[in-house]
Amino acid sequence: FFTVSNDNRIQLALSTGINSNLIKVFYNSRDTESEYVSLTPRQHKTYRLELLDELKLPLNSFLSISVGRFSHQKNFLDIITSFSLIYDKLPNYYHLFLGEGELKEYYQKIVLDLGLSDQIKFLGYRKDVERILALSDLFISTSLYEGLALSILEAAQLNCPIVATNSSSAQEIIPSSEYGLLYNPGQYNLLAKYIEFAYFYPKKMKNKALKLNSWCKEKFSLTNFKSNLTSILQDSINSKISDVFSISVTYNSENNRLQLSSDFDINNCKYQGLQKEIIESGTSLPLSLHKYCNQIFKKSNTKYLNSI
Repeated sequence: FFTVSNDNRIQLALSTGINSNLIKVFYNSRDTESEYVSLTPRQHKTYRLELLDELKLPLNSFLSISVGRFSHQKNFLDIITSFSLIYDKLPNYYHLFLGEGELKEYYQKIVLDLGLSDQIKFLGYRKDVERILALSDLFISTSLYEGLALSILEAAQLNCPIVATNSSSAQEIIPSSEYGLLYNPGQYNLLAKYIEFAYFYPKKMKNKALKLNSWCKEKFSLTNFKSNLTSILQDSINSKISDVFSISVTYNSENNRLQLSSDFDINNCKYQGLQKEIIESGTSLPLSLHKYCNQIFKKSNTKYLNSI
């Protein structure tokens, strides 16, 4: 079994009962090929002025940015709450939301009610995310959970300073405060403090971003990804036949049941994840396919999900 982060490895083991030693971490990569990866100071200044002009914002603006779907997972309310606490102390501070989603109108209404519509911008879906990331002063990730936070990897490659939640894989990308700043989801007072720090000490945050860029190039590179993938495939090829098994399952339309092959023996399987009822039933599931699926969704039982 493979997961894209160590946090996912732990969650998979806890939710399924799979021995954690059988689960390995296989990090994805996010190599950004963009003209904005290596801007000269002159280019950065020129492009930045163009962006500010496009957004009709002051030339001395401080820009923070978030990217993602407006959903419960992304937890954007932390940003709005933090912003409301400090915006009056930070002249010309603006936050840009990039993305769409089911909670967008809900967040827009909150921003409107707080009187922050001029400072918090909802830019919707954009095709120039890399451009805006490279030209912003701070990237904020408030996710409650992620597989592997590719948006953080992307921001890191574009040298954008980062503040993120310490939930899930963000801790694996940003291992310490030398590389970026982490806070617990819901601690909007601490998030506000970190935003203030980024505002008043931009050079210190930029140094963190440069360190993170180097770290990510080493750990999450496409070269490492290809090497790991090759290793995984080679291990599969070299596996002994006795270590490999398959379960042949067909659908019987006459009795509306899933049918296991007659020579199936659960004892040959290293992962004992199938239900006792299935094992004892021989070659047929104890429930019709329709009832079986309904039972899965009704009980939300992870063991039933393992079985299917």
